[in-house]
Amino acid sequence: MTRTCKIRGIYSTALSILFSGTSGYEITFPSREISRRLHVAPSSKPADITINDRPDLLGVVVEGKGDDLAASGFPLGLTAIPGCAVMQAVPNKYSIYKGIVVGRNERYGYNNVLLSPEEQIVGILPDADFKAGTEVIVQVEVPGSKSGKKRPVLSRSITCPGSYAVLIPENKVTFSKSITDNGLRTELMDMASGHPARHDGHFGIIFRSACNDAHMDDIRADLDVLWSRMAEIREKMRYAPRGLIMDPLGMGQLNIIFSKQSLDFLDKIRGQKVITMPGHHYWRIVTNRAENADYLVDFVESLLVQKAIDEKPLARAFSAFIHERLSFPRKGDTVSIMHYKPNGHHFKLKPGRVVDAFYSTGNGRGTEDQCVSLVLKREFSPQPWHKSFYDGFEGLDIKPGDYSTCYARENFPVLTNKYFREDGTFLGCYYNISTPVQVFPGELQYLDLEIDVVENQAGERKVIDEHKLDAAVGEGYISRALADQAKAIADSVLQGKIKDDLACDDAFVA
Repeated sequence: MTRTCKIRGIYSTALSILFSGTSGYEITFPSREISRRLHVAPSSKPADITINDRPDLLGVVVEGKGDDLAASGFPLGLTAIPGCAVMQAVPNKYSIYKGIVVGRNERYGYNNVLLSPEEQIVGILPDADFKAGTEVIVQVEVPGSKSGKKRPVLSRSITCPGSYAVLIPENKVTFSKSITDNGLRTELMDMASGHPARHDGHFGIIFRSACNDAHMDDIRADLDVLWSRMAEIREKMRYAPRGLIMDPLGMGQLNIIFSKQSLDFLDKIRGQKVITMPGHHYWRIVTNRAENADYLVDFVESLLVQKAIDEKPLARAFSAFIHERLSFPRKGDTVSIMHYKPNGHHFKLKPGRVVDAFYSTGNGRGTEDQCVSLVLKREFSPQPWHKSFYDGFEGLDIKPGDYSTCYARENFPVLTNKYFREDGTFLGCYYNISTPVQVFPGELQYLDLEIDVVENQAGERKVIDEHKLDAAVGEGYISRALADQAKAIADSVLQGKIKDDLACDDAFVA
């Protein structure tokens, strides 16, 4: 069975190539550029799978039937994209529960609703003020995380999406903006007014863009299925026990983080069909985050298409220009450290002030990429009423005035922190093992791989948290291959191949 995929965002060309080249998948609603570049025929078939950028642009969010996303050979799996992390959303989007109110957050004005007593899933119902113990019918609007740290956002407005239409509780009929034909709109309005979902169920209807190329019989059949489904759900609601899940769609959602390795892989995929500058997807993230700069990558690649200049000098000139114009870290700047975990959680670590910044062409490992090396000073001010300790140092407490010298090198899979007391007494060094560090304007970013190496005051090193890395593999967040890479890097640190300032001996290859 062929599954249709609608793909949008900065990864759309690479992912369209990936999906269209995999048996059983077809691109629908291709953009004009995708149709032209990949010779994909225009199509308005309903999408079985939709793919959009994450808000931070560091990956994608994939939605579709759970069975489709878990199918063997799915092109966005851990074994298909090197260096990525895949998080499954819990519970499924559009799932309907009879939950019970278990409390209220007065500060932010939402109720906490227990959805599943067995799994202890608690969701957030915004703008609600029910008493504890009240039973409420809710639908999952934004899924949470499998680990439970990110909680699902709920709604009492129950909707039911189909291929061509969506049933909504509001008593109105609306159309996708892409449905511009007045004749089609009139036909759809006539269909809606005579359908039992409207005059018996009093549901509103949104007609989706797929209606543009659909037969009216198919649209009516879709409405029939939705009406039957909603009638069944209403019946279940009447007698449902607490915690009953009513999930008529089985919709799943994957949240995928791409590391530097993933971006390099997608660059190569894109380069199979389209002229692609070195670091294309990394620069897409950089320029799309900046105001009015997203056209710059297109401009550079248009020069490559015209063969106006050789690729390597152009890439070096572009890199130098962007680093200068888009406020990449310089001496004296404050830089955030975005620490992403395999389970999807992320932490903004204590920022650092740049005490040294080194920019060069070539990173010492035979590539032509721009390399950035940074040295940061991070100062710590623990609260007097809260005892804080250094992770991995067996009870070593953090005191006011403590600081660390943090070393970070772009595209290098280790970030180190050397810790000191206020008087300069050395406390130890922490080697954070990760996917290759990426440098953006104002921040460093990487995917933490759980395993780390610590060095005490005597210079003795040991590996910590290897069990957390294995657990991340067991949970399906990262691949065994990526875990093995992390263990090999940790071993290189133990053997002294990676110094605390990230200088390496000749034997080390990242």
